[in-house]
Amino acid sequence: MDLTGHDDPYMRSESDVLSPLLTGLRHKSDRKWRGEYHTPASVTDLLAAMTVDKDFAQPGMSFREPALGSGSMFRSVAQRLRDLGLSTHDFHWYGNDIDSLSAGCAAVNAIVWDLGPRCLIGCADSLAPDDDYAQTRAEAKEAFEQRDRYMDTASTIVAHRRAFALLDQLMPSNGTTAA
Repeated sequence: MDLTGHDDPYMRSESDVLSPLLTGLRHKSDRKWRGEYHTPASVTDLLAAMTVDKDFAQPGMSFREPALGSGSMFRSVAQRLRDLGLSTHDFHWYGNDIDSLSAGCAAVNAIVWDLGPRCLIGCADSLAPDDDYAQTRAEAKEAFEQRDRYMDTASTIVAHRRAFALLDQLMPSNGTTAA
């Protein structure tokens, strides 16, 4: 909580606590077999500092990471944007990882680091020639549609309960009808 519990997203984004946890949960031979090599924060911070400047970073642009891991590159870019006085919410973030646990860690980190509402994290092989984040977008669309259906159902239930409550107020409690 000392590293991720701060109110300020900049302070919460100073480190990636899930990357070492993720690599620590797997045996070395398993990481090698998977080709799982997490880029150190010092490297991603350097890359972000070298490539992201005021002329490059324009609100509305997209950042894409085809082998996302736990999202370290996104963390560094977000910090760089904040250093430049820009909001992470003004950008689109697309990230995939072929490993579901890594994608899950990246999704949690996207929330902790406050990347904003235009962030899509998926579990897919975005290096496949025909993917181009299509699976991630399709899953997100389906999830949002399902959320909207649930919200519509919940709103209907609330409206019915309110209507019944109003009817109860109109009806006398002794069982006789109102005149």
